Amino acid sequence: MPTDSFRVALRDLASARGLDVAPTVADACADTGWDLTDSGCLVGRDEPWLLAGLRAAAGDPDPVARARAAIAGVAGNDAPVALFANEAAAALRLAAVSGPGALLVVDEALGGTGASEVARCTFAQVTAERLGGVGMLVVEPTVAAADLTRVLEVAAAAGVSVVFDERRTACRAAAASVAAARVAAGGRGPDMVLFGRSLAAGLPFAAIVGDADATGIDAVTAGVVAVIAEQMLRAPVAAELERTAAEIVAAVDAAAAREELRIAWSGPAAMPSLSFADQDSAEGVLILHHFGLELAAAGCTSAGPLLLPPALRRGGAAPVLGMFTHAVARVRTLLIEYNSYLSGGIPFVFPGGDPVLCARGATRYRYPRLAEVDVDAREDGIRIHFAAGELGAVTSSGFYVPTRLVGDVDVAIRYVVPQFSAGPDATCLGLFLQNEASTARYYAQLMSTSDAPAARSVALGHAGAVIGRRPVSGDTGWLRLLRRGGEVIAFFRADTQAPWQELGRVPATADELVVGAKIWSKQRTDGLIGDLFDLSIDAALAADQPPVLESRPDPRVEARKR
Repeated sequence: MPTDSFRVALRDLASARGLDVAPTVADACADTGWDLTDSGCLVGRDEPWLLAGLRAAAGDPDPVARARAAIAGVAGNDAPVALFANEAAAALRLAAVSGPGALLVVDEALGGTGASEVARCTFAQVTAERLGGVGMLVVEPTVAAADLTRVLEVAAAAGVSVVFDERRTACRAAAASVAAARVAAGGRGPDMVLFGRSLAAGLPFAAIVGDADATGIDAVTAGVVAVIAEQMLRAPVAAELERTAAEIVAAVDAAAAREELRIAWSGPAAMPSLSFADQDSAEGVLILHHFGLELAAAGCTSAGPLLLPPALRRGGAAPVLGMFTHAVARVRTLLIEYNSYLSGGIPFVFPGGDPVLCARGATRYRYPRLAEVDVDAREDGIRIHFAAGELGAVTSSGFYVPTRLVGDVDVAIRYVVPQFSAGPDATCLGLFLQNEASTARYYAQLMSTSDAPAARSVALGHAGAVIGRRPVSGDTGWLRLLRRGGEVIAFFRADTQAPWQELGRVPATADELVVGAKIWSKQRTDGLIGDLFDLSIDAALAADQPPVLESRPDPRVEARKR
């Protein structure tokens, strides 16, 4: 909801003019939280300059004239300015000015105004032939300058008026407006500019610069608009928004690098758009859709360019940074699930253990689903066998115990690697603990790297980092992970007679965990074999357990028939 100070300032301004401010008007600028799709969140309603400006506006003899002058300043020209009670009214005005059926809207321009019956096209479709019979073209100026220049030139040659829809881009894609920036740089500008409620602290409002026929707004909204527009000219927020957006971009880039996801950013620095490349048998648009769902589940709404709320640029970016990095990690998990072979039915072949845990068995895991890797239970252990050949960006395979563990957890396993030489990159065998969302993963891992493919080392792996790496000899040893006292600690020992050597420790999640072991490598291999024995699990079992996954046919069998 709006801050109490903003409510008071609105009511004081209305009272000074003998007017009432209906509660619905104040509520129109409700706090949208971490909604990065809301164009009305350009400034904070508790900005000291805004509250001071509203108090001063009580003595303004003509707030509407002042609002018109301020909006013209943001547009960068002295054209007449029509003010409207809302964005829908402005869209109707554009349709009326263009003539019946003569309004053409490009891409997402006029979105959310109710102008759903207008003709639409893409930027690439703006040609002289397409503009035949068109009276007005509405574009949102977020494309590259060369594309925008071409559209303006084609429209000018066809005698078609161009409107920049800057409800989102004003004070984000440029210091003031893209229209003003283009004219200041000596380029061609639009015939009209549309502004929206982002210049009214979210209050219902719209303006068309280049049109003199206004339906009018009330003096209270005019006072708000004048204060905000004038401040944008004195102290643009675009630079602050760029810094905040850069924080998000850097965090997402780092998370994507850790998770080996291919992403790209486009658009203005203060309102960048994220996209995913096609990868792991999934289309980029589908990945982006699920990324948005994961963000929403974490409490943040995002689709298209990031429209950053004022709370972020005032130092509140940490929660959103966490949500974005969490969503990136979830995307990697979803991609693995999407392109993995999972099959239950592996008996718990290791000695001892909780009877319930043993009865639930183990689950075979292979990524990608058609990779030439076999995971088989033997009399007293489980073998992971990579066939010689190409591995691609990463191949990962092993097993996990599908039983949720709570509280302190102590797991250990013995390994034997009769064939374990790194290829062009690195090969790892890891005992792991992870939460079900796969946003927290901990490894005690054996490594072979391309600089010394026959050598062995052990380390703690966490969040993309390798901690406490040390060389070891031989093809057998023990790995152990311990969660206790808010930490996860990794250990190694060469045999049962040797003491455990600590490799490192990291902060632990309090989530329920599952345990497993796997081998992963990249590019290609001459063949890898890891035999795993004596898995011990000392932990309490969660009261609520997921259904045990049934045994599923190997998809490679069907693929080989095709």
